[in-house]
Amino acid sequence: MHWIGFLPGKRESRRFIGDYTLTANDILENTSFGDAIAYGGWPMDLHAVGGIAASSDDPTTYYKFKDVYQIPYRCLYSRNIDNLFLGGRLISTTHIAFGSTRVMGTCSVIGQAIGLATWLAERYSLTPRKVGKRKIQELQQEALKEDLYIPRVINEDPLDLARSATVSASSSTSSRTAASAVINGTARTVADKLNYWESATDGEEWIDLDLSRAASIRELNIRFDSNLSREIMPSLLTSRMALQEKRVQSTLVKDFTVQFFDKEKIVKEVSVRDNYMRNYWLRLEEPVLSDKVHIMLHSTNGDKHHRILRSDAMNK
Repeated sequence: MHWIGFLPGKRESRRFIGDYTLTANDILENTSFGDAIAYGGWPMDLHAVGGIAASSDDPTTYYKFKDVYQIPYRCLYSRNIDNLFLGGRLISTTHIAFGSTRVMGTCSVIGQAIGLATWLAERYSLTPRKVGKRKIQELQQEALKEDLYIPRVINEDPLDLARSATVSASSSTSSRTAASAVINGTARTVADKLNYWESATDGEEWIDLDLSRAASIRELNIRFDSNLSREIMPSLLTSRMALQEKRVQSTLVKDFTVQFFDKEKIVKEVSVRDNYMRNYWLRLEEPVLSDKVHIMLHSTNGDKHHRILRSDAMNK
């Protein structure tokens, strides 16, 4: 009885419409949207119309698809109320598409995207619609910096000095995990493309961002591997619970040091111990003039390799 809700829940009691309505065909065909800002991946599941009275029908019908899909920003605000965002289960979708977008994981990334859009709306004194028309690229790039994943949208931030850097490392496990992966613009494994640098050992390793000439750096972002492919579905099944790590994820780098160089001299050094974060931001009190960033990795939280998916050097 602990797993039975005390109140019957209804999925759709209201229908909200935005400038675009996501459809089942969009999901099945993996439609690309210029204003994509979030993604979903749960199968479209439809409950029997007759409920428990429809004893001859399957309780749920699943419509599965091959890959995660884009959710456009135009689904996240009202088409006729200028200052109204639509989040979570209220986004603009058809009944069938809603069978996929309704789940908590998808609702959470939509909510984070709306939070960023609200910030831009306030910053530029824009309505939700005008944010999409005038600032969608900025919104997408801010979302990527916050570790939101948008399928087929890559890091193109003009303020990221690392995008044009020469990257080298102490070692790698294969050509598929070379150091250059940290600036390829994608911080998630996609199909057979790993999109991360992986060191040969879990001991002392390093990776360098050579900027070729000195530049002012205020922030450094390092995206570590938190093993997002690990199944963490809440369950009382022993087999499912055994898949979970009830501690800091072992794949995360634990101890590391960042050195900023200028003309082969260290101008700033920061050491981090007991890291537990995937999306680590090192924000300096004062910007440093540096032509190379040297990241030394000392230990992991238990894994046999260090992994970095993305590294940004920001001059703001």
